[in-house]
Amino acid sequence: MKKILVPLFSLIVSFDAYGEWKPVFEVSRNGNLITIYVDFDNIKTNGNVYHWELLDKLKPDQFGDLSAKVLYESDCNVPQKRRMLSQLYYTQPMGEGSTSATNNTSAEWQYPMPETSGATVTDAICAYANQ
Repeated sequence: MKKILVPLFSLIVSFDAYGEWKPVFEVSRNGNLITIYVDFDNIKTNGNVYHWELLDKLKPDQFGDLSAKVLYESDCNVPQKRRMLSQLYYTQPMGEGSTSATNNTSAEWQYPMPETSGATVTDAICAYANQ
């Protein structure tokens, strides 16, 4: 019985830990279609809102990467602002494959322009966090 419960429990825990990536925005940059996903199940709030975005590319970029996961901190007060805290780049789509590079340097606060990917994602995560 223990042999059955351990793998079953591990499977349940893994689903809770990773959540589900939901598409929020598509944009074409330099002829490459990029879909931006958000893991709404793992949004954290502590005054500001912390969330992960997954950028999935149709074609590899100049470094050979097909996806990236980016941790953002957002301030949902007006005017909304956000900044990158961490970036992980992957050789395969949807954050799979090996990690090709990381960057853990916090960026400066940015105020997303209306109708851009940054504004659309920030609006979505702020609406979700304020439910």
